[in-house]
Amino acid sequence: MKWGPMRSKLNIDKLRTFYLIVKQGSVKQAAEYQGMSISGLTRQIAALEEEIGHKLFRNVHQRLVLTPKGELLYERVGKILSEIDSAVKYLDEDDSEVNGNLTLSTTNSISVLWLMDDLADFLKAHPQLKLTVLGSDFAHDLSIREADVAIRPYISDLAGLCQDYLLTYRLNLYASEFYIKQFGLPKNIQELEKHQLVGYTNNEQNNFCNFNWHLKLLKNKVKPYISINTGAGILRAVENGLGIGPISQQGEKNSRVPLVRVLPDIQGSDVDIYFSYPEDLMFSRRVLALKDYLQKRFQKQEFLKTRKAG
Repeated sequence: MKWGPMRSKLNIDKLRTFYLIVKQGSVKQAAEYQGMSISGLTRQIAALEEEIGHKLFRNVHQRLVLTPKGELLYERVGKILSEIDSAVKYLDEDDSEVNGNLTLSTTNSISVLWLMDDLADFLKAHPQLKLTVLGSDFAHDLSIREADVAIRPYISDLAGLCQDYLLTYRLNLYASEFYIKQFGLPKNIQELEKHQLVGYTNNEQNNFCNFNWHLKLLKNKVKPYISINTGAGILRAVENGLGIGPISQQGEKNSRVPLVRVLPDIQGSDVDIYFSYPEDLMFSRRVLALKDYLQKRFQKQEFLKTRKAG
């Protein structure tokens, strides 16, 4: 690649911005993701193009499309950013202790309902570790270190990722006692169709398609009474008597009000949760310590499936 006259001032943050725009699909989505203005990101890209001496995008029918030079840069910049972040992480890591900074990406529900309960002992045992938790139902990109590790459903579209099984949620149907007093308890699937159903907002980026298993049981296509894009939100809706919805064992355990199992003879859908991290962090002391701690802890909890290691 031919570099422009300002190549000595090439800024890593601008490369991150370029990579993020391509990953998100548009400047608008990247700006929303970063919490920045569209004009700010546009200026960064213009400055980057000036520095390297090449156009990276072209506008086709009001869509940004990579130029050949942009495609070439994109192919390489992800790996470069990952290697830079890995090097910084290793420099920050002491040889003898679990310390330094660790950023963990997880779902909103996991961060709200049980993560701190299960991490409390680990953090007390490693006071030198500084943990940052990012709760979002959209997976952060571990390849460019938006997070170091993730606790969430299987991430299918990222190469170079280690994903170790942690636990399985079984999503059964629940309703509040208040709802049942008002609307009754369905005795079969046909009666379920007549009730107010709480569903998950479908989004292919979230990997949570199994949340709406109860809607697929119905003979007729039924639109949920209310759709929510987080498991914690579904739990709160059910708690408040807004309908019948899929709740995990851990969600039912942490409910603020007693919940009643609906159609207990019907087995709910399973959602497998994994501990994910980039391959270049597979020997990181802090990553291995957290993974081993969580795996041992979850093996002891009664709501988990028994699985063979590996």
